[in-house]
Amino acid sequence: FNKPKGFICSHNKQGDVPTIFSILPKKFGSLKIAGRLDKDSQGLVVLSSDGELINKLSHPSQRKLKTYIVDINKTLSQHDKQRLSNGVILTDGLSTFINLKTVTKKQLRFSLTEGRNRQIRRTLSQLGYKVTRLERIAMGDYKLESIPVGKYVFINKNLEVDK
Repeated sequence: FNKPKGFICSHNKQGDVPTIFSILPKKFGSLKIAGRLDKDSQGLVVLSSDGELINKLSHPSQRKLKTYIVDINKTLSQHDKQRLSNGVILTDGLSTFINLKTVTKKQLRFSLTEGRNRQIRRTLSQLGYKVTRLERIAMGDYKLESIPVGKYVFINKNLEVDK
């Protein structure tokens, strides 16, 4: 599912913020969510009734790469690029951006093996940057590719799109 910005990844509404299940078919209401994204983020979310799959994609011990494209408010310095690659200390531990590449002066592409609460935003904020757009484009073997925002595709066990 390509989650749009402005929705939360939850079964329960939190205040006035709609959940992804308000735009998905009702029959998806019992599916579990792998890799939640906050309200201000968009991109790939995997939904499944297979608890083992959800755990393989979500649990930090599985070390599945989650890849992001992030826009920031100012040019990333070479020094800060190195700091992100080496790891930035947050209150809940070290945050390290893996395979960090600068796409443009203000756009980054990188992966994480975990996804702590608002980790990307907190890490960049620690270095004086503000995230202006955050999109997850891959989780393990699952890729966002050409799924339009707010739409979904069914994927079979061979990671092929079911038509």
